[in-house]
Amino acid sequence: MAQSVIAVIKEYEVTNILGYFILDNASSNDTCVREVLKQLHPNLNPKKHRLHYFGHIINLATKAFLFGEEAEAFELEVDLYTQHQLDLEKKELKAWRKLGPIGKLHNIVTYIRKTPQRREAFIDLAKNEAAKGKTLTFTHI
Repeated sequence: MAQSVIAVIKEYEVTNILGYFILDNASSNDTCVREVLKQLHPNLNPKKHRLHYFGHIINLATKAFLFGEEAEAFELEVDLYTQHQLDLEKKELKAWRKLGPIGKLHNIVTYIRKTPQRREAFIDLAKNEAAKGKTLTFTHI
């Protein structure tokens, strides 16, 4: 890993402005920083120039507080639930597709209405087409 980091540092010519490394708590990151500094700045102390990413520490502490030792089990349960929801959506799409063009139209409208960003993009697209002189009629989506 250190050799890859060193190659990038040299390619972007930032060797002279290296200061501190902010990384998560993996011990392999300690080793990487030691090796990078040993090769590029042997006068810098790796322990003093290796900072721990505070957001990662907060995330770990929050997980421990909320879920105790069961954080991974909770995440697995969420993943299974999400997969179940996706499977249900796929079944619903197939059912609507069997209805032909009306089913496809339903799927398109459902897709557009799924997020505010998609609705906004659709409305912008429709307005742009209308500005070009094309006749479009649409209501609130």
